[in-house]
Amino acid sequence: MEEAPPRPAFEVPPAQAHFNVPADKVMHSMNAGAIIVRTGQLKSKYRVAGRVFAQGMAEYVTEEMNGLASCAFYDEALGTQDRITWLIHLRQLSDYQEVMAQSARPEAFLHLLEAMRKGGHSTDATTWDEMFVDGSFRERVIIPYFPGFGGTNQSES
Repeated sequence: MEEAPPRPAFEVPPAQAHFNVPADKVMHSMNAGAIIVRTGQLKSKYRVAGRVFAQGMAEYVTEEMNGLASCAFYDEALGTQDRITWLIHLRQLSDYQEVMAQSARPEAFLHLLEAMRKGGHSTDATTWDEMFVDGSFRERVIIPYFPGFGGTNQSES
């Protein structure tokens, strides 16, 4: 029987430590118009580098897209090993396409490579997709409801 690789030496810092943006400027669950919960399963080979890369993406979204979106990165503590989660807070759901387009720009990738270099990590992966198990990404959309805002609780078909 093959032994499981050792747990990563990478510790995920608290969400507020992910970026250099004043707290009053960061979107969060109470002021966002929509929240995307994105999860992905890292391949064991990339368990540390993938976390550094994922944290770098959260920093990039929050710092470079301030006012449009913010993002926090979490490591699953109970459940599936090496599953990570991002909470992407948006002004409104229609901003998601813009956030994804900006995240795919070459500047974003260079930011991520720089974050990995600073963290003392390197990877032989040439794309984001190589670090994750095929088909493991899942996204859920959460639309906050504020009582007294937006009408009734009834839905129409």
